[in-house]
Amino acid sequence: MDKNTKDRIKQALIKAIQKSGKAAFIKSQTNCPVDSGDLNKSGSNTDLPNGAEVAYRKEYASMVERGVQAGNRHIHPHVRAGKVVKGYSYYSRGQPAQQFIRKAFDEEFNNFSNNFDNELRISLSGSARRITH
Repeated sequence: MDKNTKDRIKQALIKAIQKSGKAAFIKSQTNCPVDSGDLNKSGSNTDLPNGAEVAYRKEYASMVERGVQAGNRHIHPHVRAGKVVKGYSYYSRGQPAQQFIRKAFDEEFNNFSNNFDNELRISLSGSARRITH
């Protein structure tokens, strides 16, 4: 296989990843639990040179996605908004995992092979015709 063909295959793969990333982001936004709307608003999808990134920037996004086990928590002394906060302990009832991101990616990457096939056909044939499944 020549270098040009390898480059075309690589670009088709990257485009398919980016397309799947966008679709997964849209699905994650649809399934994102909403209380204040801040978590949903913190979401973003970025095309990268070699793929895509889906991110939720709120500090509690991981806890919502993965859940939190019930149990005692201890918060160490820290500074918040320029003021010292004393350490404290509390009991957390926990929170079940929402998995709104994982579910979106699981659903969308079932379609990944179709996206890749389509992008590969376009790249190798030079055709602008997209095939839909």
